[in-house]
Amino acid sequence: MVEMNPAMPFVPGEPGLVYASRHEILYDPPWTLFIKPDPKKSIWRYLGEYECVICGVMTAEMFRS
Repeated sequence: MVEMNPAMPFVPGEPGLVYASRHEILYDPPWTLFIKPDPKKSIWRYLGEYECVICGVMTAEMFRS
């Protein structure tokens, strides 16, 4: 969801951040990443194959602000 991940990649191969509470994304890479640039259209953009690492911890309070 783009609105919940404003720092995620928008262009194929671009680096970025994806907020996730599911730690299984850390294992068995790579992960295929798609983005739906326009929520009104049924078109998805393939961004590439990505590996994930933990780069910080976010509390629920930090996420809400």
